[in-house]
Amino acid sequence: MSRANQCAVVGSFIVVLATGPSCKQILGIDERVYDGGGSVSGGAGASIPGGGNGGAGATTPNGGMSSSGGMTSSGGGGGGEGGAACTDDLMTDTHHCGECGHDCLGASCEQGTCNPFLLSYTPVTSHIAGIVADPGPHGEVYWVAYQAKTLYRIDKDSPGAPEFRFGGGYSLFDVVMDEKSAFVSDRNPNPTKSEGYYRIDRSEIENQLLTPSVPWAGFMALDGDFLYFMSSGAGTTTLGRVPKTGGSIASFATDNIDSHIFVEDGWIYFGGNQPISRIRTDGTGRETLWEHDGYSDVRGVHGGYVYWVENGFAQRAPTDGSGSATPLFHVDQGVFLFVGGKVYYRDYHDIRCFDEALETPAFGDTTVVVSGENPEPFTSDGVSLIWAEHFAGTIWRLAL
Repeated sequence: MSRANQCAVVGSFIVVLATGPSCKQILGIDERVYDGGGSVSGGAGASIPGGGNGGAGATTPNGGMSSSGGMTSSGGGGGGEGGAACTDDLMTDTHHCGECGHDCLGASCEQGTCNPFLLSYTPVTSHIAGIVADPGPHGEVYWVAYQAKTLYRIDKDSPGAPEFRFGGGYSLFDVVMDEKSAFVSDRNPNPTKSEGYYRIDRSEIENQLLTPSVPWAGFMALDGDFLYFMSSGAGTTTLGRVPKTGGSIASFATDNIDSHIFVEDGWIYFGGNQPISRIRTDGTGRETLWEHDGYSDVRGVHGGYVYWVENGFAQRAPTDGSGSATPLFHVDQGVFLFVGGKVYYRDYHDIRCFDEALETPAFGDTTVVVSGENPEPFTSDGVSLIWAEHFAGTIWRLAL
């Protein structure tokens, strides 16, 4: 039996499941999530509008949580191990929800659909700027609160109040991590201040400033040995790298590279107020891939394609600059996630997905996965989607 075509509603969130091999029925590790041997670059990118109304969550007696915005969950955490025999009750069995082996990761199953559940919350009012997660059903989730200039973490198996991990000096903009450390960018426009890029040890209360006095610290990416970063200030933008354990800083480019950055197969991909480009991770061999009009933001690199957004619309093209660019459709803030042959992205108040194998995907080929209350930023651990309610600061999880 397959999961039925239906919606599960939790507060303002609507989660849509489709029949067949839909965007919900997937496995695999997201390219932007730590893979246990390499690294993870941040979930969806930082979009920091002014104002907003926050909302802290509160733990309820049954282990679930409710937020000040009125959203409730049925608990969650744990699960994911499987092993329980598949029964005929696929409508309510949390380990076999809708089909044998589909585990709700501790959340409830209603009418063959896993409910999303409230994993944690941000204790103070602040927009959430970035989020990352360990792969698989267990492990940790880290996120940064922009105005609160705070890094938090939560164990996936223990929903509730988050643990404070780091406090910045101005405003935390992005977060990436590997198996040992989390890295945050502390964005201060004043180059005389000490803010920049920090390494926070995941097992010890220890942090290290890797790049002192870097103005407008921005997006980051990792490989095995280096932290790559984009920072802007004094009318230019710097693309550079620094060893993950500290050391000499190398600057690769100083033109208008105000964009997400991605490291793939020994190349750094970037955009900004200039062509879509790439440069080798040692700073050599810079190549112009695709010309465009105005500003562009690279949103993902996967499967031999680079994805970017220009004037609010996505495009993709071969990473080597060959062939032609394929126009896609309107998208909002945040990166593209690649999980199990599906591409996830944000469009206004929705998280949508489409089949990566489609030659010319159109908006009609996309499916709404999560809808409502600004689900941004978001990431995946390969078995679930994890997202922040951007303005309220609550952290949600949904088994895939």
